[in-house]
Amino acid sequence: ISTLHTNDAPSAVTRLNDLGIDHFKLAGAMVGSIAQRLLRKLCPHCKAPCRPNAELVSRLRSETSPRLERQFPGLDIHYAGEAEEQAETATSMEKMFALALLAIYMLIAIPLRSYVQPLVIMAAIPFGVVGAVLGHWLNDLPLGILSLNGIIALSGVVVNDSLLLVARFNEIRKDHDTLQSAVTEACSSRLRAVLLTSITTFAGLMPLLWETSLQAQFLIPAAVSLGYGILFATVITLVLIPALLRIQHDIHSLLVKLFPQKLTEQPC
Repeated sequence: ISTLHTNDAPSAVTRLNDLGIDHFKLAGAMVGSIAQRLLRKLCPHCKAPCRPNAELVSRLRSETSPRLERQFPGLDIHYAGEAEEQAETATSMEKMFALALLAIYMLIAIPLRSYVQPLVIMAAIPFGVVGAVLGHWLNDLPLGILSLNGIIALSGVVVNDSLLLVARFNEIRKDHDTLQSAVTEACSSRLRAVLLTSITTFAGLMPLLWETSLQAQFLIPAAVSLGYGILFATVITLVLIPALLRIQHDIHSLLVKLFPQKLTEQPC
């Protein structure tokens, strides 16, 4: 799991061996009892159980590494193997996630001919991420690389419900005298479509969520991110999007009063 380096290698080996650790390079894929025994040797005062890999490395970073660095000055701890690969992958996925958000914004802004409404639609994405995290907590799963893959995919799916509401609102806005009536009709006319889209998506993921075979285990975190994120974002969308449409209209009306020569009463 980690490699320990020190300026005084022989003496460091002697001192670290006192902890009961015989090898300083351990494979990142080490699982089960070996990982638990290593954790008990490194963290003798820790009572809570810890999973291998991600949680084990996290606990080593937060609890064991600072103690070893204080005990042995000059000690340098480098986490290699799976931990190093996950760190590199996470950095790459952050950039890909930013590019995905930019692409979603442009794809929505072009047909709607608006700079603001794409932001209104994409406001559901953070709540989808919250739902994905809650799903991992409910299923007692750690967040990993495949969980991030599911969250990236989720960002392109949760905007569908918001897009349905906003597109319908734009269609019927001119036919209503007040903003409230237009928002109310847009939400009521698209409520069934929004709920059916989210529920059927979650239903399609349920067999994978309940799968117990070893071959499907690595896909479950991504399915949890996608399924629970969609459900949570759908509930929030039905409340958030109407409120944001009204806020957008109020801000635009205020700007029209402040800058009447530059702005018109058309939606921004």
